[in-house]
Amino acid sequence: MKATKLDFYQKNLPILLTVMILLFALLVPGGPVENRDFSHMISSDPLNLFNLFNAFLIIILMMIITMIFYTQTRARWTYYVSIFLGISFVFIAFIDLAGIFPTSPTPMSTPLMTIEVVDSWVAILVAWFAYKSLKLKN
Repeated sequence: MKATKLDFYQKNLPILLTVMILLFALLVPGGPVENRDFSHMISSDPLNLFNLFNAFLIIILMMIITMIFYTQTRARWTYYVSIFLGISFVFIAFIDLAGIFPTSPTPMSTPLMTIEVVDSWVAILVAWFAYKSLKLKN
């Protein structure tokens, strides 16, 4: 049986999601790459913007991990979720790279910036592969 373009996009989407999560895992605060100081933003208030941002990141991470497995079912809803995740990550990386949020007195290191840019490209590919899977599935 000959592989189609649809097969290509559907088979590689879980791989891209895996690469995305592995690169994102390197960016954990206090980890090997993320060394910026956010102590001025920490608050006991659960509705603090920094706490909400971290909660959003955790939700995105859990959804990416879940979608690695569910996209292999090739259900239509998994492609919509994957598009959302790709776009969300690009937005998160953009506001961080632009210095909009979160802010830190410690500058962003070159390895951190490089990983965020590469991960953003992977996120764009995730959204593109999911979109193409939806379009070709019709």
